[in-house]
Amino acid sequence: MKVELIAELSGHAAPVYAIHADGKLLYSASSDRMLASWSVHLNEPNPFSVKAESGIYCFSISASFLILGCSSGNVHVIDLADKKEIKNFKVHKKGVYSIKLLVDKDLLITGGGDGIVNFFKLSTLELIRSIKISSLKIRTFLYDEALELLYAGCGEGMVRMFELDYFNEVNSFRASEESVNEIINHPSKPLLITTGKDGHIHFWKKDTLEKFRSIAAHNMTIYKLAISPDNKLAASVSRDKSIKLWEVDSFNILKKIDRRISYDFFLLCKCSVSVYSFYELVYFNVIHVVLLAIQRVSDQLGYLIILAVVLIKAVLCFKSKGWKNKLARLLKGLFYMVSSFFILWGFHYAQPTLETRANLNAEELEVLWVKQVEIVNSIRDEMSDQTLREFDLT
Repeated sequence: MKVELIAELSGHAAPVYAIHADGKLLYSASSDRMLASWSVHLNEPNPFSVKAESGIYCFSISASFLILGCSSGNVHVIDLADKKEIKNFKVHKKGVYSIKLLVDKDLLITGGGDGIVNFFKLSTLELIRSIKISSLKIRTFLYDEALELLYAGCGEGMVRMFELDYFNEVNSFRASEESVNEIINHPSKPLLITTGKDGHIHFWKKDTLEKFRSIAAHNMTIYKLAISPDNKLAASVSRDKSIKLWEVDSFNILKKIDRRISYDFFLLCKCSVSVYSFYELVYFNVIHVVLLAIQRVSDQLGYLIILAVVLIKAVLCFKSKGWKNKLARLLKGLFYMVSSFFILWGFHYAQPTLETRANLNAEELEVLWVKQVEIVNSIRDEMSDQTLREFDLT
């Protein structure tokens, strides 16, 4: 299967969290507080854009309305005909992670980081009911028109089902040990499909909610799964920086598109320092780019250089210029020393030499990559999700 890059649209100053295409325009929402629109045919920016008070995590669009969900917990309702904001109101204590717009039922449904689902009357924007269904985020919604049920994917791995007459929970099932990020209907079979933090694509029988099949699709979190308009292809997007295309009926993989970096254990050090501060994240990203170039010549030289840089920064941190900041510098220096330990550990144990790598076949290389990704992923799981989110919004 041949896949070609048609265009690369640049303009956002921070991560893009949501996109939507209607055939003529592509809409993109980012933590830079902007919702932008792009011409699909011309591959260039469209004049229509919206700026919010905080990062935009999700949005929903219809013929008349554009609804934005923000990291502040606010929802912006925009009239597309008049191109003006109807209302901006706070609906969650934490960020708004999912929005469902049901125009035929006159409903606006929001899911937040506080684990609450809110049901609003769309025509008046009055709150009908608010239900706390999780201690973690509400990541996604699916409305099944045939069954008239709303499915909500929760951060602890549960899928909860609601009828929309009185908004009562009618059933639930555990779809994952971790977060459920996407729920969709199979286009030709009576199956629900869920994805999430475990990197798997799960299939569930609608009538019994029993698991029908499970595919280990990605090495990290799957954020989105979508079906093509002709119902022949499915695409999954993951935190492992890859997109996979699947044949819908059999769900056999057709194509993998990725921007994978080299087998570099420096990713472990980069991941661990990114939780410290935004400035250190920028600093180590620059160092990482330099090292990737150096490692084309010698992997060993790359590790020795980054080790030297970290140790020098540790020594500089220990040189305090005042009593008040001495403890802070001491802790920062110890942090760099711990980072240098991870680098040495990776150099001696986890990073294969060029000679060893040359003797590995494709399958062995894939196994090696998966093991290193699992190590990095386990460290990322220990980080504060809120801390990482703040970095994204910087």
